[in-house]
Amino acid sequence: MLRVPLAEAKGRLEALVADALRGEEVVIEGDGASVRLVLEPTPATTARVPGRGRGLYEMRDGFDDPLPEFEAYI
Repeated sequence: MLRVPLAEAKGRLEALVADALRGEEVVIEGDGASVRLVLEPTPATTARVPGRGRGLYEMRDGFDDPLPEFEAYI
């Protein structure tokens, strides 16, 4: 983890972002607080496969039945 004072980070922002893009965690410290600069994970790029979750979920009988709390509105 790389810790950098805020005054120094102002002049080195591009280099610090490059460090974060390489996977290093950068902490910018100043005025009693700190900010962490990390690479944000990208969404998974795996292909969606129909039926992949088959058998993992169970729809019980009565799943779509009206809820008793709303009988007055039906």
